[in-house]
Amino acid sequence: MNVARVVRVVGVVGLLAGAVLAVPAVAVADSGPIWGDATPATFAADIQNAAPTAQLNSVSCVSAGHCTAAGSFKDLAGNTQAFTQTSTSGTWGNAVPATFATNVQYAAPYARFDTVSCASTGNCTAAGRFKDLAGNLQAFTQTSTSGTWGNAVPVTLAAGLQSAAPFAYFSSVSCASAGNCTAAGRFKDLAGNFQAFTQTSTGGTWGNAVPATYAAGIQNAAPYAYFNSVSCASAGNCTAAGAFKDQGGNTQAFTQSSTGGTWGNAVPATFTTDIQNAAPNAYFKSVSCTPAGYCTAAGRFKDQAGNLQAFTQTSTGSEPPVLPPTGADTDGFIAAAVVFLAAGGLLVVTRRRRVLSA
Repeated sequence: MNVARVVRVVGVVGLLAGAVLAVPAVAVADSGPIWGDATPATFAADIQNAAPTAQLNSVSCVSAGHCTAAGSFKDLAGNTQAFTQTSTSGTWGNAVPATFATNVQYAAPYARFDTVSCASTGNCTAAGRFKDLAGNLQAFTQTSTSGTWGNAVPVTLAAGLQSAAPFAYFSSVSCASAGNCTAAGRFKDLAGNFQAFTQTSTGGTWGNAVPATYAAGIQNAAPYAYFNSVSCASAGNCTAAGAFKDQGGNTQAFTQSSTGGTWGNAVPATFTTDIQNAAPNAYFKSVSCTPAGYCTAAGRFKDQAGNLQAFTQTSTGSEPPVLPPTGADTDGFIAAAVVFLAAGGLLVVTRRRRVLSA
């Protein structure tokens, strides 16, 4: 029976029932992605505890089937260890515990990855916290290059910044390209206050961690600040977001951005009048940038009625360049315009016609 015959038969049945039957073309709605069964992490023999207490905190995928997840598990001795697990062409390999050089990790290890970012297949950085030889919590990263994980690398700060009893961790990491990553979190300074900080690798080499900086008269004398998230649109062009304590002792949401590898001052979130509470209790939980300078941060704040509200704040690049005066040499202006457009800007040019008298 062909399709035309089927349609005719249906039409006759409808008429015999005393009804008018219309059969329009119907588009079947897409049912969305088809999820396979969940897959427990697998370990080689004699690594995981019989009572594993394992979790994955973050995952990053660069293409279909090429992902790396990161978290923590309990080893045979009952200690908590950081680990990663990678899928290649859709097949998950065994979980891989983080490795440290000798005399770095505590005798009874405690380590976990909170975040991972992959720039391309096999090129990933995971970040989190571990317990050092003295039993203090330190921030650390571990990087895979072409699929091979190097040793874990504890965070480094310039002398005279970190407390002798550190309590530091990375909450987020973002890699714009292989070897060009920024991690963000918090650490305890010499006075015992918590400060937000970032650490950046350039070409695979980590520099010293950098505390967030503020303009005068903004941060509390007893700081309490942290970054929850960081996003890098390209190498050296990143925005981190979190919360800090202002001069009045209130928790405020803030962002800090690097341009060409140089960090500017932290910028508190701003609201129009009659929206935010006098005691705002605000923070950013996440930020995403694409392209450089075009970012949206998201989190929560307390409104005037004292209720917690979700909110976003968006940056839209820098101001357009100033056009040269009529008759000026435009070579330099054209070069600047090309750079501006390449960065994602919108350039509006009005042509002025010159009228010549006879």
